[in-house]
Amino acid sequence: MRIIRFGVPVALAGVFAVVLFSGLAMRRSATSHKAAIRPYTLTVAAFQVSNNDKPVLQYVATKFVRSSNYWKEIRTDAQTQQVRVQQSMESGVYDLKTDKREFLGSSTTEEMPFTAESLPGHPQFARTEHLLGLTAYVLRHDIDDHNWGEFYYAPETGQVPLKIVLSHGGGSTTTTVEPMSLTFGDIPDSVFNSPATAVSYDRVQKLINDAEQDGNHEYADALRRGMIDSQNLRRQNRQ
Repeated sequence: MRIIRFGVPVALAGVFAVVLFSGLAMRRSATSHKAAIRPYTLTVAAFQVSNNDKPVLQYVATKFVRSSNYWKEIRTDAQTQQVRVQQSMESGVYDLKTDKREFLGSSTTEEMPFTAESLPGHPQFARTEHLLGLTAYVLRHDIDDHNWGEFYYAPETGQVPLKIVLSHGGGSTTTTVEPMSLTFGDIPDSVFNSPATAVSYDRVQKLINDAEQDGNHEYADALRRGMIDSQNLRRQNRQ
């Protein structure tokens, strides 16, 4: 699978995986500015509707977000009850498994601060809505007439979207990640502790290989740079 990121047109399927799993829809450069926010805990539920059928619960997740915008997410699959843990840190976003940390991508985020003044000027700004007592600024990315994504950001919650709506499968399927609760307050450091397991880059390397085979060299180069940046940061910080 290849990924569609804002401003980098590649194949459809991957963006939904990255957005749903990482919650970072708008990555740009390793020198990004991260505006400080109050720490908070966000609980969301993801529903999927296919062919206008009834919504089906996919998972429930709780995301713990630090003032730096780095986060940890604990997700429970609605069907299997399997738990998946992901975490962002300076060196990247990782899928935390019992025997390894699987690198998913860069954790650097957009250079612009997410404020009430800056968000309406974003090129993908669509409208405002109210969520959990906050004003959410909706940024929309249209891939084509039937496949698109909307990401709801509030200045108070920084660069993690409060809500996500994705139309995919040629418009036949809609996935909505709906906020259920939001609590501001300090989060114990222990929440962010993770085992010192080996880091694997196998997943991103496969994406690079697939992109090269498909002729998407720009995207492959971007993935490769993200992987190299992560490796360098880990060496510097021993993360």
